Parts: sequence; structure tokens; C-alpha cells
Amino acid sequence: MINDVQNTAPPYYEHEVTFNNVRDQVQLSGTLTVPNSGGPHPVVIILHGSGPFDRNCTAFGHQFFLVWAHYLAEKGVASLRYDKRGVAKSSGNLSTSTIENFAEDAKAGVDFLKNRMDIDSKQIGSIGHSEGGVTAALLATKTQDIRFVVSLAAPCIKWDELILSQEEKMHIHDGVSEKTRDNIVNFRKRGFEILRNTEDPYHAAELINDLYEKALAEDELTEVERYYGPSSLQAAFFSSPNFRYNIINDPADTFKQVKVPILALNGTNDLVVPVDPNLVRIESTLKEAHHPDYTIKVMPKLNHSFQPCVTGLQSEVATIVETINPEVFDMITNWIFKHVN
Repeated sequence: MINDVQNTAPPYYEHEVTFNNVRDQVQLSGTLTVPNSGGPHPVVIILHGSGPFDRNCTAFGHQFFLVWAHYLAEKGVASLRYDKRGVAKSSGNLSTSTIENFAEDAKAGVDFLKNRMDIDSKQIGSIGHSEGGVTAALLATKTQDIRFVVSLAAPCIKWDELILSQEEKMHIHDGVSEKTRDNIVNFRKRGFEILRNTEDPYHAAELINDLYEKALAEDELTEVERYYGPSSLQAAFFSSPNFRYNIINDPADTFKQVKVPILALNGTNDLVVPVDPNLVRIESTLKEAHHPDYTIKVMPKLNHSFQPCVTGLQSEVATIVETINPEVFDMITNWIFKHVN
């Protein structure tokens, strides 16, 4: 189903579209943005990070993917962005899904794109942000229709390691004492051990909730509520199928299987997915796999959303006027055209 609407600010059109992941019986609803000059056009499918995001990746007062799509179209690249399964107009259940499901949703989007006359079916790529960068890599192993991958601030370590890395940097910035930081690390490791050794996710959630409640009762973590929120929410997040999947599976194993050209970027002020060890490990993984065509770029003073920033904390994102540093997408579009022409 397609309802074409000309954008009020050419040079691109926006098409409201739906496509189906037949395997999972999920219908995805999204927006296809296409330059109105010439064609058929190269295209990218834009993939979300973790969380219940709509097609525009609306967060912190910004619409990140909307800005990305319009910038790409102005440079001559079409894009497909869509509501994540279970969000807004897309069907499905986000809470029971893993990155494998998200990659299948994206593959359905690729199948939709390659049948459109205004899209060059031999010039389809993916752009993934954060967890979406790993999804983009996984997608490239599932279909030969993906010709290139752009990975933005993607993790390349298991999520238990990622969480500890994130929190260490944030706690140091917030002036948390070394003793409290050590307590937090030990506390987290006990929770992760529960996940690895408890097959039933509901029982795992109960055990993690009990762990939090005990810590609060014994005042083991005096700032636990400040950093983690209510124990029930934390238990639900850490025992979710996607988190359990991501602490068992190593993203490096996915990246090493990708055969198409890869562009991977991170900002030096990214505290969510820090350059070291993540981008560093993507580079070493691709090098060890003898990947024939990869480009690694570190972007100075940019945060997880690729905005110019001071601290890199997520709380700062909403205070920044610029949605993304234009140099990032200049680099991306230049790289894309080198690989599709």
C-alpha cells in the first residue's frame, strides 16, 4: 500500500509505505524518501538502535532519522525508515523480539525496495545506529541484495561488557566514589550471571528483581534508584529476550562475516558506545578477517547521536540544537557514491 505525498520542500518526495515480514507475520509501516531528480536511485534502509523508536527516531526533542533522510535525499540517496515492530503503526511485539527479528524486518524492507522502479536494486545499502549498526551487519549476511553497510556508533562487545563500560564512564563523570563504583560492578555481574544461568526469562526477571530489592534493603547501593530506576523496570529490561541474546552473542562474530564494503564511525565523546573498545574492535575484527574494503573514522567531540557536545551524556542531547553534525553525512554520502558508481 503506497500513498505518495510530495514534500513541501523539494528536491525529494516522501511515500508512506507498508511492507511485510512474512516469516514473523509482522507488518512494518514507514516512509520512503526519494530524490525527485532522475533515477533510479541508490537507497539505504535506516535501522534503529535499542528501544521503542518510531520511524523518525524521535527522542530528546529531536527527530534523528527524519533529518538523516532529508539530508540523504538532498545529496541524491533515497532512504527507507520505518516504525520499529510494535511501535506506532507497525505490528508485532517488540518486547519478545531480538536482533535476529529486527534483521528479518529489515530484510523485508530490502525485498520491498528492490521491486520499486525508482530504486536501483543493485545499489541498496543499510545505515544502522547503535544496535542498528549490528543489525545492519547481520542483514548483510542474510541477503546478497545489500551492497554496503554504514555502521554508526555500533557496539562490538557483548552487552554485559557494554553496560559496565557505559556506567564506568558515566559514574566517573558524576563523581561517584571508587568504592560505590566497585559495588555497582559486583552488583551488575551478579545480575548478568543470573541471566546466563537461568533459562526461563520470567524466573530470571524474578531473581533480578529480588537482587535489586535486597540491595536496596541492605543499603548496598545507596544510589541505585538514581542510576537504575525502579527494580521492576530494571529486571524487565535485563531479562528481555533481546538483552539476553546480546550478552550471549558476540557482535564481532557478525562483523567478521560481512563481505560487502563497510564504513564505521564513532564520536570521541560517545559515552553510550565508546570508541574504545567498540570501534577499535570493529577495526581489528575486520582486519583479522582480511575484509577487502572497510573504512574506520573517529569523529572528534561528537556524542552517541553524532552531535557536537561538551559532556557526551544523554542528558545533554535535548539541549543541543543541531540534530547531527553535517560533516558526518557529507562523509557518509561521499563514501556511498564511491561504492555505488
